Amino acid sequence: MIGLDTNILIRAITQDDPVLTPLARSTLENLTGENQGVVNAIVLAELAWTLRTGFDYDRLAIVDIVEAMLRSQSYYFPDRDAINAALSRCRFENLHFADAMIGELNVKSGCKTTLTFDIGAGKTALFTMVG
Repeated sequence: MIGLDTNILIRAITQDDPVLTPLARSTLENLTGENQGVVNAIVLAELAWTLRTGFDYDRLAIVDIVEAMLRSQSYYFPDRDAINAALSRCRFENLHFADAMIGELNVKSGCKTTLTFDIGAGKTALFTMVG
């Protein structure tokens, strides 16, 4: 297994760089079930945030991208259960993926809630508003 940084995924998904996009796509195409790329929760949160803020992808497009990656045998996700729970929250609770990942990873760590100033996140079961 090899670890993947967010920038490899961004270049492959957005196809925004004439030099780096082909390198990124080639790198990902060489991954297999026997030679998987590790995609950790930080990379996924950073991927979602970058796609949303830097490339104007909407919440459900990001969910679709992450779900497609989860279906591939080429990737290994150490926090698959938290990722799946976060995807469900994105779809049904109007929560951004990075926020959902923070909340779900905290639940997995034994937290009863996650404190936030984020009004949108604060309306979900994962978070509690401060103030």
